[in-house]
Parts: sequence; C-alpha cells; structure tokens
Amino acid sequence: EYMGSREAIAAEKSELLAALRPDGTAIFPASDDFAKFLATRTRACCVTTGAEDSDVRAENIEITSEGTNFLLVAGGVQIATRLPVPGLHMVSNALLAVAAGLACGLSPEECAEGLEQTPLIGGRLMRRTVKGIVFLDDSYNANPDSMSAALGVLKSLPCSGKRIAVLGRMGELGSHAEAGYRKVGSTPGADILIAVGPETAPLAAAAESITPRVHSVPTPADATTLLRSLVSVQDIVLVKGSRSARMETVIDTF
Repeated sequence: EYMGSREAIAAEKSELLAALRPDGTAIFPASDDFAKFLATRTRACCVTTGAEDSDVRAENIEITSEGTNFLLVAGGVQIATRLPVPGLHMVSNALLAVAAGLACGLSPEECAEGLEQTPLIGGRLMRRTVKGIVFLDDSYNANPDSMSAALGVLKSLPCSGKRIAVLGRMGELGSHAEAGYRKVGSTPGADILIAVGPETAPLAAAAESITPRVHSVPTPADATTLLRSLVSVQDIVLVKGSRSARMETVIDTF
C-alpha cells in the first residue's frame, strides 16, 4: 500500500541481500521477476531455487488431497519427498527452506525428512473437517498472488462434489486494490464463489465470466449462513482473506 510498486518493494527487500557478507548466502527463486536484479545487489554466494537449472528444484510434482509429493533435486542427489500440505506455491516455499538448510550444513536427506515432518500452522491451507464438510482453512492472511494460488490448489484437489471458495477482503493494497481483486476474480478454481465484504465487489464482478455461481455478502456471518444452504458432504470449501477480515469465523461458526 505504501511502497507504491513492486519495483520499490524489490529495491527495499534487496537491502537485506546487500547487507550480507561475502561469505554469506543469498537465496531466492530463479523464476522471480526480480531475480537478476537481486543477484546484482549482493556480494554473497547466490543460490537459486525452482527453475529447471536451479541449484534446488522439484520434479514430478503430484498434488493430492493429503499433501504434495515431489522429487527433490539438490546437492547432486534426487530424493522422493512429501509435504503434508497441498499447493505448488508450498513447494516453492519448501525449496527455499531446503536451500537454507543446505547452507547451514544439513544434508539433502535431512532436509527432505524435515519437510515431511513440517507441522501445519493454523490458517495456512490447513485441512479441517467440520460437521462432515472439508474446509481448506487459509484464513491467516491474503494478497492477490496467494489468493490466486489458493484457488489453484482448490482446482487441483480431487473432489466428487462442488468446489466452493469463500473469499474476504485483502488489506494493504492501496491504489492497487481494484486490480488485485480483479486478478483473483479472473482466476479459475471454484464452482461457487462467495465474496465477503463491500471491498470484494471487483472480485465478484470479474468472477462472473468464469465462475458458474457468484454470491456477494456483507459479512463473514452472512457467508456462513449462505454456505450452510449451499454445501454438501462431497464438497470442498476454501476460506481465505486478510487477517483483518477474520475469515476463520466462517469455519468456527459453521
């Protein structure tokens, strides 16, 4: 909201890399739009993740209802690995963690074992079953990229019923708010979308062209009431929004 642009955010975050000593390690995704810029900002050794020619990467990614399986390629070895949480963006985070582990002296095998034992944090795509309904609780926070990624997870999961997304406001977007909401609304993944709060109007409007059923409600309590009338036990329900939106109450009061 206050930095004004992604370029300004990248410049600010690059101060961290610039502060590293020459014997330090800078780790960032090779696919990041600012990867080349970040590499010029540090005297430290650069370790990249994610891309086909990266130092640490994932291959043969398989997303299941229980997590994500992939082949970890790092340190000259390939290791079958499992994350207890679904999502391609979670694999990206895991690769950054592996790179940090390797830099701190862990072996690739130790890193893979650590990933498999990762404890899930509340509100981070946590799978919750309430009254027989499966929820993906991703209510901890939200921005356009993470919300689009969560919709991608919803779309990828096996589901014999409907995929329902209950999406709340995204904070701290400033002048980029409308574009951010429209980006999320234009992301496929849900059969039914419930947009919560007046700020999400652009999201609902953008979703009309790709989502079969779109509803707008003013509060999380209204979303819970509507959801009860729409959902069945075969469905999967994604709940997401910024911390200030308190979207976890949709699940807690269901």
